[in-house]
Amino acid sequence: MKHDVQDPTQTGGSAGAGQHLAGGHTSLSQWRAGHLPPAFTGKVSAHTLAFGDLTITVPAPDAAQMQALAGHVARATREVLRPLPVSTLIGHIDRAVARLLDPQDPWRQLADALLPRVTGYDAQMVKVALTGYLQQFRAPQLHRFVAEDFANPKVLDEFQPAAKGGAVRALGPNLLAHSWAGNVPGLPLWSLACGLLVKAGGIGKLPSAEPVFASLFAQLLAEVHPPLADALAVVWWKGGEDEPAASLYRAADCVLAYGGNEAITQVRAQVPATTRFLPYGHKLGVALVGREVLDRRHGPALARAAAHDVTRYEQQGCYSPHVVYVERGGLVDPRSFAQHLAAELAAQARQHPRRPLGLDETAAVGSWQQAAEMRSLREAGHELLGDASTLADTRGSMGAAAGAHGSAGAGAASSATRGETERAISTHKESATEVSAPASWFVAYADQPLPLAPSAGWRCVQVVAVDTLDEALALLAPHALFLQTAAVAVAPASLYPLAERLAQAGITRVTALGRMTAPEAGWHHDGSFNLASLVRMVDLEMAAERVADRLAPYAQEEAP
Repeated sequence: MKHDVQDPTQTGGSAGAGQHLAGGHTSLSQWRAGHLPPAFTGKVSAHTLAFGDLTITVPAPDAAQMQALAGHVARATREVLRPLPVSTLIGHIDRAVARLLDPQDPWRQLADALLPRVTGYDAQMVKVALTGYLQQFRAPQLHRFVAEDFANPKVLDEFQPAAKGGAVRALGPNLLAHSWAGNVPGLPLWSLACGLLVKAGGIGKLPSAEPVFASLFAQLLAEVHPPLADALAVVWWKGGEDEPAASLYRAADCVLAYGGNEAITQVRAQVPATTRFLPYGHKLGVALVGREVLDRRHGPALARAAAHDVTRYEQQGCYSPHVVYVERGGLVDPRSFAQHLAAELAAQARQHPRRPLGLDETAAVGSWQQAAEMRSLREAGHELLGDASTLADTRGSMGAAAGAHGSAGAGAASSATRGETERAISTHKESATEVSAPASWFVAYADQPLPLAPSAGWRCVQVVAVDTLDEALALLAPHALFLQTAAVAVAPASLYPLAERLAQAGITRVTALGRMTAPEAGWHHDGSFNLASLVRMVDLEMAAERVADRLAPYAQEEAP
């Protein structure tokens, strides 16, 4: 295979990045995303995605082109990746990540310019979050990543002695297919790194919502070590279509899929029964705050950390918090904690504004807001905190209906007010298209336990007061299949016992408030091994060694 540096005009190489910089990112109107092995440059169909005044061209292979790509990448796995020691591959990844961490590097500047324009997320939030995320992929972290799954990482390079006797070898797939979600920028780096660490060539499907990061990383990696250009392809097709998906999945040894339940179901239906399929669907994150840490010093700081987790990427990740359980009995009571959280979200809205919402997103937030508002009017101990003007609009329509029956007797007034309030809410919901966009954040407070339910996202969070954290655990357990991350703030003596009970309830990751959106290197995504799940283990048994010794020229005849 020929390993020349790619033509930047075709694949977005480093010269192309520099050219974009010279012209100014804000005026950039076109960009070529994706990545193809050099032999396929100009030979694959293309499609255009529009993001306001920015158009992004992506490679969109048909079935025949995908079959050729799959064969090419699988061959590169055997010829390019397998001969490389895993430590060498880690070095290549580290050099690419170092480039992306350098604010003066053209590749990082291109990422900082394109990602906010494509996702709509606040530019400063994306910049800070991306830097923290990329730091998990430096060489020391990647070595820990490998060591977490393999006691002896050299099994990825060659046969190694096994504790039971004989030897063992770990082999990654010849072809690993990735189907990525576009909810969180940078997410494809997890699966791309995992594939490279087990020496698996990969073909990834770009999400329509965020085709930038996977493209940048693949292009940059090919520049850092040109032979890797043949072992990767980053392409696009419309989700749900039979081809070229079916052609890829038939050729792949393993398929990784990220996304919502509908997307996962679509991919699962296309993957052959004999192909390894590793789905990562939607999950929920929660937080638990113990009474012993709710003093005047720590309470507001913990609320600030929780606001950070809520704000970063607008709760679109599986690790983002939707419900915060706060234990009664601290100097800062649960309602005060909710108020601190509301104040911090208001500050975050000024510093990192939420992007404008689409119609479906606006409807979801509005529906959640109205349900919380209705609960606050109907039940004692419930409250909705949010932008004052937006709340006033909703409360005005509800309050007018409720006030119309203020002169009735006590019992009749209660019944009539509830009925009119429900009708007012219904009318308000039906005319949602005529109401301005919902506030940029909401905190719903409940003074009594509520069943676990996801919020609408987009900085909507529920705070629930509980008498003990065990009460919160009882609310989580019925939803074990949908749980992932729990942030905890408790005293040291309570940490491990609480973590044990959370694990029993279905949580697969326990972390600190403020760190929910930044998993550590080597974490077990949804409770599974990131690398070990991808490989097949090969055993060389001692019996084969013994027979080989007996057949060797130096072997002596057995004594009679």
